Amino acid sequence: MKSKVVLGVVLGCALTACGSSSSNTGGDAGSGNSASSGNAQGGTSNGAAGTTQNGGAFAQAGTGHGGSNAQGGASAAGAGSSPSGGTSNGGTSNGGATNGGTSSGGTNNMAGAGGVTNTPTPFKGLAFNLNGASCDDLKTLGVSWYYAWSGTAPCQGTEFVPQIWGSWKTLNWVPTPAKAVSKGAKFLLGFNEPDGQGQANLSVDDAIALWPDFDQPGVQIGSPAVAGVGWLPDFMTQVAAKNLRVDFIAVHWYGWDPGSCNDTSALESKIKWAEQWQRPIWITEWSCRLQPVEVDQKFFNDALVMFAKHPLVRRYAWFLSRSTGDFANAALLDGNGKPTTLGSEYVAAPATH
Repeated sequence: MKSKVVLGVVLGCALTACGSSSSNTGGDAGSGNSASSGNAQGGTSNGAAGTTQNGGAFAQAGTGHGGSNAQGGASAAGAGSSPSGGTSNGGTSNGGATNGGTSSGGTNNMAGAGGVTNTPTPFKGLAFNLNGASCDDLKTLGVSWYYAWSGTAPCQGTEFVPQIWGSWKTLNWVPTPAKAVSKGAKFLLGFNEPDGQGQANLSVDDAIALWPDFDQPGVQIGSPAVAGVGWLPDFMTQVAAKNLRVDFIAVHWYGWDPGSCNDTSALESKIKWAEQWQRPIWITEWSCRLQPVEVDQKFFNDALVMFAKHPLVRRYAWFLSRSTGDFANAALLDGNGKPTTLGSEYVAAPATH
């Protein structure tokens, strides 16, 4: 889709590892942040601290079969003199107060000696513009993040992710990456559909030449969000060859044709394509065109079930809050800002995961 947006912003089309989500790990290795305060058979005999998941920050820590393992203590013989170590299996009952901390590694698998696990991270978002929409839409829909086709946040109170829409050297309204993240953003989205003549329209070589400027300290970088599948593989090959950084993959997907949203197979195919780079995936634009309302509603709910089968999918953003024309039935809100039938499903969907 090729549509213009006010303020000179052009909308795109088609739809931790990175710090965007928290794995079921936590704390320092063997400090008690998993259900068993570390990991069974963790430690030197099974690898250095910080190599595999499921215990501590990365489990396999301690010495021998002990350390901060399922039974606690300092080693197979423990810190004390009994076979289980310490006092009753390494401390008080399985390494502290039941499995390292308080009841299975802290409270509700959240804490032990070394940090927090399972912290909710942003998931449900919105591709947003102020052309007929309102900042109140973000609150109404209960999103945890949003982005716009610019580097400046149009609304406050919800996490904003800036995007570098195209080349700041040829488009005076596009900020440099440094300026876009100057307000404290932790994520930065790359070019908007560089494979589209009506969008960023950049060759791979031109994009690669600009890409070093994206490497801002403390910021996770999203790939250019492509409409098709022919541009990004060449880009990612050059990223690897030149030792550049891409922390997560951004993709667009649209059900353009009648029947394309009858099931989620086409959307899932795009996700599987993006998984080849083994990075977190953000679906920064997706929607259905010319579909009946009930089809859109079922498609959205089925897509959420499908996302759960692909753990690399970390965030998504529907296009748009108030859609018109061919996308009218995909609108989340009506002209008065009230949830539509689909919008009610969007409101009910979890904001975090």
